[in-house]
Amino acid sequence: MEQKVVKQEERSSYPEWTQNSTYTEYLLRWRLILGKFSNDELLEKMDLKDLTLLGKNIGMERFDDLEKSLSFLYDREYKFEEEYNIVEQWDAMRFSSSKYGSSTGHAALTVPKWLSNIKELFPEAATKTLEDDAIKKYGLHEILTDEDLLDKIEPDLDLVKVLLTFKRQMKPSLLEKAKRIIKTVVDQLEKKILNEVNSAITGVKNRFQSSPLRVAKNFDINKTVRRNLKNYDPHKKRLMIDSVYFCSRIFKQKDWHVIICIDQSGSMTDSIIHSAIMGGIFASIKSLKTNLILFDTQVVDLSEHMSNIVEVLFSVQLGGGTNIARAMKYCQSLITNPLKTVFVLITDFYEGGSPQKMINIANQLKETGVTQIGLAALDYKCTPSYDKEVATRLSEEAGMEIGVKTPKELAEFVFKVINCGR
Repeated sequence: MEQKVVKQEERSSYPEWTQNSTYTEYLLRWRLILGKFSNDELLEKMDLKDLTLLGKNIGMERFDDLEKSLSFLYDREYKFEEEYNIVEQWDAMRFSSSKYGSSTGHAALTVPKWLSNIKELFPEAATKTLEDDAIKKYGLHEILTDEDLLDKIEPDLDLVKVLLTFKRQMKPSLLEKAKRIIKTVVDQLEKKILNEVNSAITGVKNRFQSSPLRVAKNFDINKTVRRNLKNYDPHKKRLMIDSVYFCSRIFKQKDWHVIICIDQSGSMTDSIIHSAIMGGIFASIKSLKTNLILFDTQVVDLSEHMSNIVEVLFSVQLGGGTNIARAMKYCQSLITNPLKTVFVLITDFYEGGSPQKMINIANQLKETGVTQIGLAALDYKCTPSYDKEVATRLSEEAGMEIGVKTPKELAEFVFKVINCGR
């Protein structure tokens, strides 16, 4: 027989289904999943006090704390409409406290208190999910003041973006820890990109010099056969290969100049990270001179710091206005040999100044022979939001190639230009 949930004297004030403990537990769990706006249909408008009592009677302790902790985070999914104004739900609750309960609820929680609560209320795996969602999905950067949590979170690109976005709010004692986390992710990403760039380097084959880079397009079949003739089996008529050789590459030009100019808008964070890594890789190639320029309304030249990608990223000031024309003008001043210069502009093309000035400078670069490419994104997602009208004008009026590229595709573009010798 099912356990009775509500005491005999309390039955008249509760729905009949509360007499079934299994059914009650299911409903309370669904209530936690769906949130407080499911009260009317799911639980017949029972308030949080009643639900907490029901929870205690079936062994679900601290239902109110569970509800507040989940609401603190996941109510951010909702919007609440009041008098035709869209208001964030946690602000709007004061308009409807009589219907949904006290407005103090989860709004009374602070991030440190919330962190403390979830560690008490949920198992380790669930706590990790909540922490990850808080940082990566909802941007609760206050979490980054918790040193223990920062140690436990798995380093990845999403965490790097949060650290870079909110580095100004971090305590000095956490900055070095944040840099170590960023370096871990950057090193992993750099290794991946470097492998792709190596496969994109297509200079002229030098058949007199072997290369340690095992790239298929550099395969030296003649040398491989000659060096392995000693392994030929005349009975089986097979050549056994124990050593494979690859040609090195000779670039037609040794003095090419690559300028990477990056918009610091908040929407460009992924591209900034990949661009900084690409700048460091290009700078390590002896045949290239590389400049790395960041801009918002001001221009910052970080070319001397490209060997330290973490410091470059910590120099980024995400957000603010945008003056693309000013950045392009500065980059133009760096050019000494236009015919051997590749200008890479990475931006969302939302110009805070005059778009016509951008187009005029792009035309000047075109007339002198600079190869130009404008990227709305440089990452592996390639799903940008950008000003298509301005981008189209740069393409049609100034001949700038416009698109989105992965790091490998950018490397292929640059080295194709170099090898064609313009």
